[in-house]
Amino acid sequence: PTYQWFANGQAIPGAVTSTYTYSPLSTDGDQTIYTYTVQVTYPESGCVITPATYTSNVVTVNANPVVVISGDNIVCENGTISLTANVTNGSANTYTWYNYNTPVSGTTSNLIITPAVVSVNQPNGVYSYTVVVNEGTGCAATSAPFNVSVNAAPVVDVIITDDQICAGGTFNVSAQVNDWNIADLTYAWTGNGTAIANTTASFDATADTNVTFEVTITQTTSGCVATGSA
Repeated sequence: PTYQWFANGQAIPGAVTSTYTYSPLSTDGDQTIYTYTVQVTYPESGCVITPATYTSNVVTVNANPVVVISGDNIVCENGTISLTANVTNGSANTYTWYNYNTPVSGTTSNLIITPAVVSVNQPNGVYSYTVVVNEGTGCAATSAPFNVSVNAAPVVDVIITDDQICAGGTFNVSAQVNDWNIADLTYAWTGNGTAIANTTASFDATADTNVTFEVTITQTTSGCVATGSA
């Protein structure tokens, strides 16, 4: 006999043997149902056999999920690494998280690691997370790596050029920060608790009474904060 296979009533090109092997696709990322039938023809007699559709001939194709990790790429030392696995094309029954292919604690769509430790022992100085999601039907997906850098906490010293002056005298106030993302810092100053209209690392000031200057430094990309006073 000769054979012709059909999927949902449409002839499948090239599917003309008694055994048909195929990797079906989902349509537009949706669950897709295929009903397969085969037509058998005996050339000598012209007899054609087309069986009825049986339940066992129906194949349900689920789209493989797609997973993308979101979160902060830069966090502060002793802060929190918080990542989310965002799944499309279906839903996930299980989540397995890895850092450089080593499993880490976390079985839900959210990975929380606290406190965050400076990644001096990590390759290239960063953590690299991936997540594997499984729908429970054999459909699974692995995310692209998501890198997280943990910045060391800043240290700031407030330096005053003259810490004893005559009333009305002028002096310089400056914030000296350890070698730590200097280009991404903001400065907020107070004098005796009152905000000072200055946002730079150094400025000249005058005083008629004793003053305690305090600076709050924020690293804009990680949110790390340090304070110092003099």
